[in-house]
Amino acid sequence: MSLLNMAADIFLNQLGGKGEGLDLQKVMGGLKSLLPTEGGDLDIPALLNMVTQQGGGLAAAAQSWLGDGANQSLGSQDVKSLLGEDKVAQFGSQIGVETDTAAEGLAGMLPKLLDKSSEGGSLLSGVVSSGAGSLLKGLF
Repeated sequence: MSLLNMAADIFLNQLGGKGEGLDLQKVMGGLKSLLPTEGGDLDIPALLNMVTQQGGGLAAAAQSWLGDGANQSLGSQDVKSLLGEDKVAQFGSQIGVETDTAAEGLAGMLPKLLDKSSEGGSLLSGVVSSGAGSLLKGLF
């Protein structure tokens, strides 16, 4: 399963009933437009870099997602700040949900996606295939 497919599945699960009837392919296309990609799939090291560059609470939260302990939550407003409220609104419109619903789903999906892509505080080697990823792995 591609990271993009996994992210879309997690996103839809986060929405619960609000995501009923949404098309998986549309969600995947929307995520591909919203999040960093490389070679047609999500670029997890670039996504992690986006989060950690925000600093403060988001950088600390990202550390919890990479580690094996409990994940700190991410708020809808954090998602809007991280990705840009206009881009989150565009994503919501593309898949057929309100901006706040899209932000809620992303807020639940991003920590789980990074958690599933890491172990013991580092990104899994299969996820870290790009040069930027190798650089990032050395930082964590």
